[in-house]
Amino acid sequence: MAFITETTYPLMMGVLMAGIALLAYSIVKDILARIQPQPELADQPRFDQLSPQERANLDAQARAERVRTTVMHEKQRKQSVTDMLDQRFGDPKPQEPEPPKRRWFDF
Repeated sequence: MAFITETTYPLMMGVLMAGIALLAYSIVKDILARIQPQPELADQPRFDQLSPQERANLDAQARAERVRTTVMHEKQRKQSVTDMLDQRFGDPKPQEPEPPKRRWFDF
């Protein structure tokens, strides 16, 4: 019994310390990511500095992305509705017959 306590206690303490260290690392990483500026945003010109053709291109890209996401959401919604209705009202899946239960006096 003492062997189990002597081996598991240090292991569990090690796991606990590793979890605390991982949590602290993720918190520090989040804080540092929020403090540092985003480099890809600093290189891009502002929207009002773009030419009319570039503005139209960005607007068209944004509209296309909105349409694409709307269509994908609609497809997913229709699929989930058909799955739900098929589960409730569709053809029942054939189930294998259960073997007869054995009684205590059957040998």
